[in-house]
Order: sequence, then structure tokens, then C-alpha cells
Amino acid sequence: MNRYNYKREEYWCGPDGKRVFGFLYLPEGMEKPPLIIVSHEMGRTHTSVAGYAEALVKDGLAVYVYDMRGASEQSRSEGSMREVSAMTVSADLEMIVEELTGTGMFDVNRVVPAGASLGGFASAVVAMRHPEQFAGLILMYPGFILIEDVHRDYGSLDRVPESFVFNGWFPVGRCFAADVWDFDPYSQIGRYEKPVLVMHGDSDPLLPSSWSERAAAAYSDAEFHIVKGGQHGFRGDAQKEAVEYIREYLKKRKVISE
Repeated sequence: MNRYNYKREEYWCGPDGKRVFGFLYLPEGMEKPPLIIVSHEMGRTHTSVAGYAEALVKDGLAVYVYDMRGASEQSRSEGSMREVSAMTVSADLEMIVEELTGTGMFDVNRVVPAGASLGGFASAVVAMRHPEQFAGLILMYPGFILIEDVHRDYGSLDRVPESFVFNGWFPVGRCFAADVWDFDPYSQIGRYEKPVLVMHGDSDPLLPSSWSERAAAAYSDAEFHIVKGGQHGFRGDAQKEAVEYIREYLKKRKVISE
């Protein structure tokens, strides 16, 4: 496999008031590379997934990592934490896909969304809505459990307040619960019928691996891997292992060459 030098560029997407900040990693000397868009976890920023970009761009992949709007107090993107939900993140990801694929810079037949936790939730939703747009889908500990969490905490949508602290640490608005209250991901995400890669850490303190196993089972063609030492966020050797699973998956999907 060829190894590429690369450049990293600050890249903003979206209209004023909803602008998304991110970095675009571009392999040098490659015309119209495939594109992976990596969405991070709730409460974090693009820095939590930058390691994937730094590893995969060397394989000849363009990678976009960004701050999800409203998903962190440290986010450089526009938007309030009181206005974020899995569905607003999904809408932003749809906008990013449309804007980046419209530039003519990338091979539009080799575009893959990848997401972790809340970003995995959004990636699954966007692939479900637009299956024809994507050559693959990569999910890392997707956060579908948040629907059960808000149901457990409030019992009915009428009882959800205008603002609340989710899981004791994340200040959100009512839309965080309302936007997904009646959404059953496991009955719908399987509308994406191409092969899917799902990964979960064996040391995740926040999310049981059974949720990711169930996600994998919802697809007609999915491979599921437990990542050794992986927590709710893959670091160090766990991230290296995840990158290898991603790399092999993308080879099988012919997104990158052998």
C-alpha cells in the first residue's frame, strides 16, 4: 500500500449562524481521494477523533473531523448546547456531506461516514436516510442508549423540562429528548444495506457492548469487533486496533487499495 504525505487545512462548513468548524486532512499528490467524515462523542470535540485522521490520511484517504455544533462547551462551531440533539447533529452531518461532495475535490462514489457515540448515532441516521450516497458506514460504540436514558428519567415527553442536565453532567435543552423520543433506531437503521463496521471497547464504563451488538444485528451485513482495552473513546493501543479494523474494512469495500 502506498503511504502519502498530507496537509491539514482548517475548513468551515455551513451557513452563518450554523457554521461548523473542522480540519480537512488531504493526502498530497492524489486527485479526488475517497472521503471519510468522522463525528465525535458528546461532550468532546474533533480532537477526540483526530488520531483516526492522522492514521488514515496516510493511506490515501481524505478525512474531515469537526466540532459537532452544541456538543461541547469547547466547540468552535456555532450553536448552543441547549439546542443540540442526535437529530440536529444528523442534519449538520447531512449538510457537511452535501457541501464537501459538492466541491469536486473527492470521489463521490467512495464517501464513508464514521462516528463515535453520539456521532455514531448521527452517522447511522444519515446513512439510513441516504444509503445511495455512501460506500460504507463505520460505527464506534453508537449512542442509541440515550433514548432509553431519557425515557427512564422522564417517563413521558410531557414531563421533559425546557432544559435539564443529561446523565448528571451534560446541560441540554428539551429538544435533546424530544427529537428522539419516538425514534426506534434498531427498526430503521437497517435501511442501509451495504456492509457496516461496528466496534465497541471491552472496557467501556458508560455503554454496555450489547447495545453495539444489537446495532450490528440490525443490519443485513455487518461485522462486529470488540476492541481490547477500548473505553468510551479509543486511545493508545485500542485506537491502533480500531484503525486496523477500519483499514481492513475499507480495503474490502474497495475504498482504499490493498
